[in-house]
Amino acid sequence: MAAAYRWNGLLARRRAELLGLLAAPGRAVARTRRTARWDMARAVRARHAFAHRGEPMTDAYGLSVALEAAYLCLVARCSAVERGISFADLVTRLDTATGDDPTALDWRRLVTEGEWALAGCVR
Repeated sequence: MAAAYRWNGLLARRRAELLGLLAAPGRAVARTRRTARWDMARAVRARHAFAHRGEPMTDAYGLSVALEAAYLCLVARCSAVERGISFADLVTRLDTATGDDPTALDWRRLVTEGEWALAGCVR
């Protein structure tokens, strides 16, 4: 399919990320954690601007990160309920799975089925 279709830049990048996640999940976790730390720093700056100076949140990227985090929390809660485990237990399992042993998370299933399969991907 790749030979028959001329990949545009964004699609080629997403495809490379997907293949990298399947080939080496440990590096993907490290990259995601690094990005999350930067996102958290931006969120803290935006919170301080609002709390201390009364400024509204104007950083569109920071707002999109906050909305995405809220969406993923809702998906994780629904996924946990469908699996019959508590949200706190799911978070604990995910924290363990993405720590020192990334093999504890079924990355292939998570990538192919999406975030709604999150609770089924932890062991």
